[in-house]
Amino acid sequence: MSDISINTRTKAKIPSTPSPSISTDGPETGDAMSPFPILLRGLSEQQSELAKEQWQTMKSASEKLTATVRDSYSTAAKESVDYGLKVMANASANAHAALELATALAKAKTASEIIEISSAHARRQMEVMTNQNRQLWMAAQKIAMSMFSTNKDTENK
Repeated sequence: MSDISINTRTKAKIPSTPSPSISTDGPETGDAMSPFPILLRGLSEQQSELAKEQWQTMKSASEKLTATVRDSYSTAAKESVDYGLKVMANASANAHAALELATALAKAKTASEIIEISSAHARRQMEVMTNQNRQLWMAAQKIAMSMFSTNKDTENK
């Protein structure tokens, strides 16, 4: 036999009262602070009220933080999708312009036509790229401003 033996005939008594914990399980008190931790329920009335106020403050701050993060990520995701769509539209437009250039160059008969077509394409593309960059810059600013305003709105609540 081993040094460790288990006596199965003796029934150990399990305490019937729960040990203190941070759990919110426990008897319903009927007030708004029902999820108040059991551990803090044994305090004096004055200490209990102070603890409940602090608990409520922490709970409220946590809820505000959760709302802020949720709103910020939601806004950022929406604006980022819009930005991504603009980038893809720009890439498509640039690819289409490159194909038009290739087609026009293939149809050119002389070197002067090639230079003229290339120069015209370069001018158009500079204007298009300037406009595309401006739109992307405005979209990036919109993302930043919406994130900033979401955080400011939540702080003011």
